[in-house]
Amino acid sequence: MCVWNVAPEDRLCRICMNYGCVDRHTPGRRGGKIMPRMRDMAVGDEMSFDCEHYNAVRTAAHKLGKMFGAYFKTHKEGDRVLVKRCF
Repeated sequence: MCVWNVAPEDRLCRICMNYGCVDRHTPGRRGGKIMPRMRDMAVGDEMSFDCEHYNAVRTAAHKLGKMFGAYFKTHKEGDRVLVKRCF
């Protein structure tokens, strides 16, 4: 539900900067496919992703390292990206 008192057809959702709005469009997001899967990995687990997700895997590894101190090894092998949780 929009916080602004306007009709739905008059809303400016694409430029509205209201944080947490369910109607706000956030471009560039994959819908949370990579980060949750990597966050649930235990130490020593290995996982592979399609090569098209390479940037998302690297970003998730970096952010999880900064937030929780988790360490991931990532590398490309053929058309897959291999991820291993080290500690």
